[in-house]
Amino acid sequence: MGKIVELIGPSGVGKSSLYLELQNRWRKSDNWAVYHDFVYRRKERDLTMFFLKVKSFWTKIFSSDYYWNEGRVKSAQKLFAEDHPEFMSVLMDLIHEHAKVGYNGEDKRFLVTFFSLKSISRLQNAQQKKEDNRVCLIDEALISRIMHINSPTFSEDQLKKYINSMPLPDGLIFMNAPVDEILKRIQKRKTLSTIHHGLSFGEIQELTINTQNLMKQVVSFFDEINIPVLELDGTLSTVELANHSIEFMEGISNT
Repeated sequence: MGKIVELIGPSGVGKSSLYLELQNRWRKSDNWAVYHDFVYRRKERDLTMFFLKVKSFWTKIFSSDYYWNEGRVKSAQKLFAEDHPEFMSVLMDLIHEHAKVGYNGEDKRFLVTFFSLKSISRLQNAQQKKEDNRVCLIDEALISRIMHINSPTFSEDQLKKYINSMPLPDGLIFMNAPVDEILKRIQKRKTLSTIHHGLSFGEIQELTINTQNLMKQVVSFFDEINIPVLELDGTLSTVELANHSIEFMEGISNT
């Protein structure tokens, strides 16, 4: 079975651009692959291949799930729950306790549950590829969901419960940037991310800062238990970020 590396960072830092750059540079002979090339097979000479070369957020939305099978997703969620009952119990408890009131006071339990199940499906689908020994980079796995569960009542104690109960990846890529830079990028977006819907600028700022702090705590925890972590400066060019990420994943593959 291959190794899992998760890409994390606050919303707006540029993870989608990095993921697409890696997707465009991937070749079949590589010892790593982004999730969608790890789990799904690309079609040759069709519109999918064309759109993969277009570096935009909308390309990811419409082209990344090449063969999305709803039945497979539900099956993956069930298998994951059977393999990790403790984590599922902790996850549901945290969602109920801390997603009830978000930064703008709205109940976001349904939204967090939806995205958590999506992450579970991706992780399980990748882990089921037992014959594939490559490194799989997942951009929306379980640690990423910290920014969704994150709320005014979600603290370091809750984070520890979450991390200590979850199946951990083999490596972590943490992409970060100064909060002012992230907020500028969010303001420039034509379409607001789901996580920011209904939030004022001040609430988005608070969410971003708290997410950064929580993810830094995850990095510290991973350092303590010797799980490799690559910290990326999100102000670098996408090409530079991709170069660092590929080097990191190749190192994970060789260990």
